[in-house]
Amino acid sequence: MRLNSVCLTFALLALFSSLSAGATDVKVKEEAVGAVEKRRAEMIKLSDQIWAFAETALREHKSSEALSRYAEQQGFEVERGVAGMPTAFIASYGQGRPVIGILGEFDALPGISQKASPVKEPLEAGAPGHSCGHNLFGVASLGAAIAVKELMAAGKLKGTIQQRLIQPTAEGAKGRRGKTCPDRSLRPFAPSAVELSVPILSWSFSGPGKPEKAARMSGTSGSARNN
Repeated sequence: MRLNSVCLTFALLALFSSLSAGATDVKVKEEAVGAVEKRRAEMIKLSDQIWAFAETALREHKSSEALSRYAEQQGFEVERGVAGMPTAFIASYGQGRPVIGILGEFDALPGISQKASPVKEPLEAGAPGHSCGHNLFGVASLGAAIAVKELMAAGKLKGTIQQRLIQPTAEGAKGRRGKTCPDRSLRPFAPSAVELSVPILSWSFSGPGKPEKAARMSGTSGSARNN
C-alpha cells in the first residue's frame, strides 16, 4: 500500500535525524515500521475520508479536524489556527531538541471531482477533488510522526517530533509563500524553529534546480522528495 510506504519513508528519515551516530540499529527501525503497520487500517480510513471531503484551500475544516483529532488521540498536543489560518495546525510530542518537523498537505483542487477509477469519472461534475495525493500526504506525515513519537514514548529517542500541517493552501503555493496570510504566518517555517523540516512532495522532474525549488517553496531547512 502506497500510503504505508510513504509513512515509513518519512518516519525513517526523521528517525535517522533523531538518533545519535552509531545508534541506528535494526530493532529500532523495525519498531518504527511496526508502529505504522499497527495503524494501517486507521490511516487508510482517514486518507479515504480526506479524499471524500475534497476541501479546497483554506476551507479544509473537516479534513483539518479529522487529522488533528486523530493526532490528539495518539497523544500529541495540537495547536490549531496556526498563523491566523483556521485549518492549519501543529501536532507536537516530546520536549527539547532536536525538533523534527514533518510537513504535510491536505487541500483539494477545484473542478476535478473524481471517483476511485482509472478513467475520468467525476463524483459530482464541477466539484473539487484530489489529483496529486494530498489526501495521502497529510495522513502520511501524521503516520510518520506517530512512528517516531512511539519511540520517544518508550524512551528510545529524545527531542520533539511535530506534524506541521501549516500549508493548508498548498495547491496555490500561497500558504507556503504567505501571500494570503499575515506576515507572521511565515514564522513557523523559520529554520531556527526546527533542526530538520521534512516535506512530503510528489515531484516529477528532470534537469537541475527543481528539487531545490520544491524545498524553497516548502520553506524547509532540510528536504526530502517522494516520487
